[in-house]
Amino acid sequence: MMLPEKWSKAQLQRRLKNVSQNLRKSLDNREARYNQFRKPVPFKEGDRVYYKNHPISKASQKIAAKLMLRYRGPFEIARFLTPVRVSLVDPDTKRFVTRSHVSLLKQGTVCQG
Repeated sequence: MMLPEKWSKAQLQRRLKNVSQNLRKSLDNREARYNQFRKPVPFKEGDRVYYKNHPISKASQKIAAKLMLRYRGPFEIARFLTPVRVSLVDPDTKRFVTRSHVSLLKQGTVCQG
């Protein structure tokens, strides 16, 4: 859209302010929609957690994945690599085990299959 030639500086500043407010409002709406179902990470360093197991069936060894435990552990969170990625260590030996996303962890003291 072309601007009229006879706009004053005050009119242009008001128009710019309105555009900026509309952009900010649009950004806030998109951010609210994006974060609508997100939850804060419930873990902190030092917590004991269980790590989701990804078993594979092996007919030759008579292993059925559906009968294996769903979680391994407990492991201890050594540190956060990013806000949603952690480094897991064995709580007894303090040796590195794996890195994992927090969505694959479960907090608890008893491991149920």
